[in-house]
Amino acid sequence: MSAIIRRLAATDLLSSERSRTYFLVQAYSTRLRAMSRLMVCIRSATTMSIFSLRGSYRIAGNAVGGMSSSNEFQATILQFIKRHLKHGARVLDLGAGAGLFSELLEQNGYDVVSADLFPNRCSRSCLHVDLNAAFADQIGERFDAICCLEVIEHIENPRALLRECKKLLKPGGLLFISTPDASGLYSRIRFFLTGEFAMFNDDTYRTIGHITPISYWQMTKMLNENEVEIIDQVDYDGSSSIPHTIGDLMKILLRVLRPMLAGHVGWQVMAFACRRTCA
Repeated sequence: MSAIIRRLAATDLLSSERSRTYFLVQAYSTRLRAMSRLMVCIRSATTMSIFSLRGSYRIAGNAVGGMSSSNEFQATILQFIKRHLKHGARVLDLGAGAGLFSELLEQNGYDVVSADLFPNRCSRSCLHVDLNAAFADQIGERFDAICCLEVIEHIENPRALLRECKKLLKPGGLLFISTPDASGLYSRIRFFLTGEFAMFNDDTYRTIGHITPISYWQMTKMLNENEVEIIDQVDYDGSSSIPHTIGDLMKILLRVLRPMLAGHVGWQVMAFACRRTCA
């Protein structure tokens, strides 16, 4: 009799364990399905370019080429420059585009020379310069500072561009350079989900010529190789703290991941202030 009781008890215990295992499997399956739906939603959102500057920036004018971005971004970069560059300095604005930032610099007391591949599109006097070629000898002058804003990602050889910039700087001259951050928070998430960096895909390649994604690590290496000392650096996030678009909302939600990521985790755009260190 006792053997029968033990057998029945063992059967009940096994049945109970099987039931518990079944419910655990069901619970995990439900969670996995929910996570899968979330990933599909995020992946769909990333294919709509929510991690680009679109949908977050208030476009300043109709610049063609060069820096075409928000009033807020231009104001941020201007204050960044004014922290390091005295009034009256002679500045070369490379990749000036429509000349918006050149005009802003002049309004703030700088002596500005604009240069671009398409000078006819510039609203001001502008040198014709091909930044994919050796252009320093063509310009033939040294400057107190060079601004190269949202340009290097359009260039075939970014190291060659930096070498030419160095030739055009006076000893101790300053280089201000910015570009989309391929290792920023949004770009990391987009690359994980789609295999593409933020602001670098077939559309931006074809329409605005974003051909060279650059990470924070790459940029610091290239600047150091060209003997320009990084004296300041800022990261810019074009999204609003109050969401106005789906892109803004997704970016705000994704900010919780930032402390979990290794290395320098920037935002959409990284900007550097550098000083030429050799004669």
